[in-house]
Amino acid sequence: MSRPPRRVARAARTTPPATRDGKGAPPAVPAPSAGPFTRQALHAAIVRLVLATLVLTPVAAVFAVPMVRACLPAYRAAFEFVAPDFRLADLRVTTDGGHRGVAITVGLRSPIFVGTKLVFPDPRGAASASTPLSHALQTPLVGSLVAFAWFTGGRIRRLAAAVLALLLTLPFAAFDAPVVLAATLWHTVVDGFAPGADSLLFPWSAFLLGGGRWLIGGLAGLAAIGAVRAVPSGARRSRDGRFDRRD
Repeated sequence: MSRPPRRVARAARTTPPATRDGKGAPPAVPAPSAGPFTRQALHAAIVRLVLATLVLTPVAAVFAVPMVRACLPAYRAAFEFVAPDFRLADLRVTTDGGHRGVAITVGLRSPIFVGTKLVFPDPRGAASASTPLSHALQTPLVGSLVAFAWFTGGRIRRLAAAVLALLLTLPFAAFDAPVVLAATLWHTVVDGFAPGADSLLFPWSAFLLGGGRWLIGGLAGLAAIGAVRAVPSGARRSRDGRFDRRD
C-alpha cells in the first residue's frame, strides 16, 4: 500500500505592498537627529556650567597665590617685552591687608621721549602699580568652564577639551597682568609729563579690563571643543551589530 506524499510546509513569503507604479514600498528613512543643540542638551550644559563654577572657583581662590607665584618668571619676561623702557626692580604677589594682587616696582631704564619732552631716569625715583590677583586667573578659568560645560561628548573627551582650553589660554594669561601693570605705569608717566599722550598699551589694557578676558576665554573654550571633536574617537558595536561612532 503506497503512502500518500508528504506535504512540506513552506513559510509564506511576505512582499512589501505595491505602490501605484507597481514597485515595492521604499525603505523607511530615519528622521534626522536634532543635533547637540537641543533643549535637553542646553539644560545639561547650564547645569554643568553651574556645578563646575561652584567647584572650580573656590579651588582657584585657594590656590591662586601659589599658581600666580609660579607664573612670576613668565610675567617678568612678558613685562620686559611690552615695556622695555622700564627697569624692573621688583615683581611679587602681595597679600597685605586682605588685598591679594600682583605688585610691581620699576624705574626708567634710559632717557625716553614722552610726547615732546625728554625724561631722564632718576636713580632715586621709582613707580609702583598693582592689579588684583583674580584678574590673572579669569581667562584660563573661563576657557575651561566653557569647554567643560558646552562639550556634549563623553566624560574623557569633555575633560580633554577643558584641559586643552586651559593650555590655549596660558599665552594670553602670561601677558594679562604685565600689560595691565605696564599701562598703569605709563598712565602715571604720561599724566606727569605729557597729558593726552597715547600708547598702544592703553587700548589693550582697556580691552582686558572691559571684558576681553571673558571673550578670549570663551573663544579658547569653543576652539578646544572644535579641536577635540575633530579628532576621531573610538567605535563601539551596537545591539544590531553596526559600529557607531563614540562622541
